[in-house]
Amino acid sequence: MTTHVPTSCRDGDLPPDLAEFVRQHGDWRRTPAEQWATYTPEQQDLMRRCGAYSLVTAEEWREWDRLNAEWQDRRRRIRPPANEFLRQLPKPEPSPFETCATCGREAQFGYRDAASGGLVWFCAEHRRAKWWADARRDPETF
Repeated sequence: MTTHVPTSCRDGDLPPDLAEFVRQHGDWRRTPAEQWATYTPEQQDLMRRCGAYSLVTAEEWREWDRLNAEWQDRRRRIRPPANEFLRQLPKPEPSPFETCATCGREAQFGYRDAASGGLVWFCAEHRRAKWWADARRDPETF
């Protein structure tokens, strides 16, 4: 029914499955016959298997909102143990150099940001001085 994989032992309360909800409530048989005839066989097969968001009624969407609100309320009452999420995150590798703001490679050129006053770093390929030098070049000397 759902493909959600719990991330911890206390995560057994799965959220409502939107795809399954639309499959159950977005019934293709609600489509008018003249509109159904405009769809390709592939589209019709997809709508039979998956349903259609546009065919879910307002009352059924209210039911979805209610199910989702109940689940969110249950989740908010469960507090994770201290630092559980921090332990699950991978530790970033320390970087011995600044990285280029454009591509993430090693940067050698730092430019002061006029707004914040901090340095923004660029590699040789993305450095701004090269762009400014090329922009000021006389087109007749190329």
